[in-house]
Amino acid sequence: MSFAVAVGGARGWQDELAELLAAGREPADWIGCNDAGVELEPPDHWCSLHPEKPVRENRDHPRHWCWVRQRREAGRSQDFVTWSHGGEPRTDRRIYGYSDGASGLMAAGLGLQLCDVVVLCGIRMDHHPNAYRDEKGWQKGHLYRDRGWKRVHDDFQGRVFSMAGWTRRVFGPPPWVASDEDAA
Repeated sequence: MSFAVAVGGARGWQDELAELLAAGREPADWIGCNDAGVELEPPDHWCSLHPEKPVRENRDHPRHWCWVRQRREAGRSQDFVTWSHGGEPRTDRRIYGYSDGASGLMAAGLGLQLCDVVVLCGIRMDHHPNAYRDEKGWQKGHLYRDRGWKRVHDDFQGRVFSMAGWTRRVFGPPPWVASDEDAA
C-alpha cells in the first residue's frame, strides 16, 4: 500500500511529520501545501488554492512573496510539480473537485490520486494557529469543514489519516502510528 504525506501550515507540522516518520515507513510521494511547501524537503508536489502565490511575487504582502523564489533563495530543491484548481498559467497542473475545503482538502485529494492512502501533517482544519502568520488561530476552518470536508467524508474514510486536530478526530491516525491517546 503506497502512501503520500500532505504537509500544511498549522503550527507544529514539523513535530507531526517527525512522529509519522519515526514509525519507519517511507512515503511514496510528498505534497507541500501553501507556505509549508517552502520548507518541506523534498516536495514532489506543491498545491494551493491560491495559484498566484507559489509563482508570483506580491510586493504588498512580503510574507507571500513568491514561494518558489523563497525555496530557490534558501537553496532548496526546485524539482516539484505545482498544482491548483484555477487558471494560473504558470501552475504546472490542475486538480478539480476539492476547491471547497481549503488548500488542505486539495492536498488530500491530490494524495489520493497519487497513492492508495494519504497522511495529513499540519492540515488540522481547526482553530490551531498557522506556523507562518502571527495569528491567534484559524477562524475559518469550520466553514471549509462544513463545505468540502464533510462532502468527501465517506470517500476519504479509511484512505485519509491525520496526525492532529479535527482531521485526526474525524479520519483517525495512520494505523501504523496510533498512540495511547487514540485507544482511550
